[in-house]
Amino acid sequence: IGIWAALMMVVAGRVTLSTEGMWIDDAFAPLMCIAMLNNNLTMLLFNMLVPCFPLDCSRIVVSTLLLGGYEPGSAAKVIVYSSVPILVALVGLSVWSYMSHHAAASLNVLLAVWLAMQTWKLDQARKQGNLASDPLFAAAMGGASAAPASSQARSGGGGSFKPFDGGSQTLGKAAKAPADPQVCIGAVLALAIALTVSQVGMSPQAS
Repeated sequence: IGIWAALMMVVAGRVTLSTEGMWIDDAFAPLMCIAMLNNNLTMLLFNMLVPCFPLDCSRIVVSTLLLGGYEPGSAAKVIVYSSVPILVALVGLSVWSYMSHHAAASLNVLLAVWLAMQTWKLDQARKQGNLASDPLFAAAMGGASAAPASSQARSGGGGSFKPFDGGSQTLGKAAKAPADPQVCIGAVLALAIALTVSQVGMSPQAS
């Protein structure tokens, strides 16, 4: 956000979030900066204040629940249930924006579908006992399983050396890392920028 604000100060001499009085043919650079500022601020607030999985707010809630003594399955159930009304509201917003012929209608639909898919995957992992597939829950479940393993090793006695005890080791070619969800957010952000700029018309002189 700070970079785009500084860039706008350079190209326009001021920082604003309004496009009033600007036209795409003579103020393209400032309009791009405004679009980036608006979308970055919106995504920041949405990401930090909306507890819908897998947004950062939901991960903060899950971390708080885990630190408070919740089991990983119970914490996942709480965040799945809190995501449902948010998804319903986002779908309603998508329908309203579509009926109002708003340019952000497709953006709202894509965002709702992506969040719903991620929430459904988490719910399926919870039901199948596979929450360790998510890094946040894997850390909590790994810490819980490490304590009994270490106590068993201490009580077992013996001086046998086990080079791979306490953790899995992979030999050979490393497995391909899963796709980063931030790529999806970046694609949505790029679409939002295009939609924002497209709403600004040409100047009367050019038309």
